[in-house]
Amino acid sequence: MLARFMADGFRADNCHLNVRVVSATLSVMKAIVLGLLAAFGVVASVQAQQVVKVKIFTEKAYLLSEGAQTVNEKIQYLNDRTQFLAQEPMGIMVRVFNYSGENMVLGREEDWISFSVEPLANKSIVRQNGQPPVAGVFELGNNLMATKRVDLAPFFEIVESGRYKITATVRAGRFGDVSSEPLLVDLVSGTTLWDHEFGIPALGDKAPEIRRYQIIQARQMDVQHLYVKVTDTYGSKTYGLHQLGQMVITHKPEQLTDRNNRLHVLHRSGRSTYTYSMVDHDGQVILRQRYDQAGGPPHLVPTEAGEVLVSGGVRTKSPYDIDPLADELEQKLKTP
Repeated sequence: MLARFMADGFRADNCHLNVRVVSATLSVMKAIVLGLLAAFGVVASVQAQQVVKVKIFTEKAYLLSEGAQTVNEKIQYLNDRTQFLAQEPMGIMVRVFNYSGENMVLGREEDWISFSVEPLANKSIVRQNGQPPVAGVFELGNNLMATKRVDLAPFFEIVESGRYKITATVRAGRFGDVSSEPLLVDLVSGTTLWDHEFGIPALGDKAPEIRRYQIIQARQMDVQHLYVKVTDTYGSKTYGLHQLGQMVITHKPEQLTDRNNRLHVLHRSGRSTYTYSMVDHDGQVILRQRYDQAGGPPHLVPTEAGEVLVSGGVRTKSPYDIDPLADELEQKLKTP
């Protein structure tokens, strides 16, 4: 019995010894691995991710989240994949959070924020045509957040339908480079409801031009939206592509051009509301107004002078209005 006890004790001591040896070996191996990682800047990157965080989302999702009724709805909007048409402005918001315990100086480099766009659902190659403008030195205090807005559409050729992954990387000074979690966006195709060729008179030494208006319907995030697009006559060059707003698909939009070949569009955007838009030759929305159908639905009416007016309905103000003359008048009334 004593011999067995001594043998068992020896094995127990030997087991503790083995544990100590293994523990010491793991510690040495961990130190070696950390040393190697530090040599390649990996440890610094991990530490930076803990004190400096970068998040990105689309401006579309942000605007939708502003109208959310609850915090959970707001988070859902920001996390949902956003859908775009090819060549539609792709507004991205980059937020940098500083938890380092000290003030940080950012923006010293012209490319202090860089982006990568990778296709996930197709084999297309996304070419980058330049660096989005992000220059501007500023100081970010501890426990504060900074937001930078950029439009990626002019700088990345994203043309094929499918899903894409967007990542933003921020140069965080001595904390190294910090990358965001990938943002997923979907490029979708739309349906052309109407197209119309129009001419632009010669100006100076420029020859006359033929361009094309297109009104496009696209389903995005389970909601139908209406777009206007301006291209050359062959559709190979896009001058502008902008969203006119949500649409009720049971009501076809109305469209007319005036004597200056500007496009006027009136579409039903809600249960009892209509949106009127005026679009210039470059596809820019230069006027947007909301109408209520009280007293009868509004319609577009051409005048003998070649202008286009909205007849019927009641004009109501909206936070999405674009009305330079009204804004100018309001500013004059505020000026003492």
